[in-house]
Amino acid sequence: MANKIFKTVVDDLEPHVGDILALGITKKAVKLVDATVVDVTADEMIQALNVHIFPSLHSFMSHDKSAACVRQIKKKLEVLV
Repeated sequence: MANKIFKTVVDDLEPHVGDILALGITKKAVKLVDATVVDVTADEMIQALNVHIFPSLHSFMSHDKSAACVRQIKKKLEVLV
């Protein structure tokens, strides 16, 4: 079962890329930072945002929109740290 941090990111991405892509992008990002959806920390997820999620979002929307989306998610994650 996924943790709250993982679910938060997926839920925030869904309006932008849809539920299937949000889940897939986030799972891949977590894997790239050597974490799992069960035990990913906020710090690891912030790293995952930089390494994989932002570049992936940039494939679907403008640089400014993808950067704004990532900033919004990071703000939520900073509260959870």
